[in-house]
Amino acid sequence: WLFFVVFFVLLIGLVVGWLSDRLNKGEAFFKSIVFMPMAISAVGASAIFKFIYEYRPPPLTQIGIINGIRVSVDRGPTLPGIKAGEKCMNNRIIDGMKKDFQNEDCLNPIGWLQQRDLSNLPFAENLNPDNFFSSILVNLPVNTMLLMLIMIWMFTGFAAVVFSAGIKAIPQEIMEAGQIDGASEMRVFRSIVIPYIKSTIIVVGTYMVVTVLKAFDIIYVSTRGDLETNLLAVKMLDEFSKYRNFGRSATVAVLIFVCVLPIIIGTAIRERENTQS
Repeated sequence: WLFFVVFFVLLIGLVVGWLSDRLNKGEAFFKSIVFMPMAISAVGASAIFKFIYEYRPPPLTQIGIINGIRVSVDRGPTLPGIKAGEKCMNNRIIDGMKKDFQNEDCLNPIGWLQQRDLSNLPFAENLNPDNFFSSILVNLPVNTMLLMLIMIWMFTGFAAVVFSAGIKAIPQEIMEAGQIDGASEMRVFRSIVIPYIKSTIIVVGTYMVVTVLKAFDIIYVSTRGDLETNLLAVKMLDEFSKYRNFGRSATVAVLIFVCVLPIIIGTAIRERENTQS
């Protein structure tokens, strides 16, 4: 979580912030759209994505968006007089419940948040288990990655808006000088923009590290920490309320504090040095 969430929020936020600054028209509208996920609470965002990932065992009707699309897709040949996808979009009432019409030519639903690895996904059947990179790919924690995607989606807009403000603070003369010297957009971004907003990147990165360390809502709403998706904050609550291990819960709380404290102190010292200089 610490590496992937922080890395992708910074990377995507930098790219989006840079591109939004290049817009001649509609910059404010674009930033408002990008920043919108930040206005949604973590509980609300988790509920939205939980609905997207939702899985129900066949033959129950799929209410999740991804699985709803999957069970309506044909993987077999289209029969004469039947439109593509028509075979998989029918349903029946069985025992008073609406259930999907199961056909061997239809794609099966996948329990995305129940998948600890990629071994049960269709494409994994074609991977060589003896290959080193294939074995790493198969063992990637799918459910954890999908939960990290929620946090990345939420905070990318925040990072993009902050980086865009930092980019606008760069003297325009320096940007124009680089372009006159023949530097490409990528070279300007790498050699001028990144060094100038380095302190902004550090601040956003620090904020994201602290946010990830105390992440709770996304995990608790989506999986309750089951299926090996637990984090420290959820572990602390489970030990306190579920298992009544107050000492262990306090230990986890202290561990979170110890992890966050050096980051905060380091940031404060760096800001003080920048202010004095």
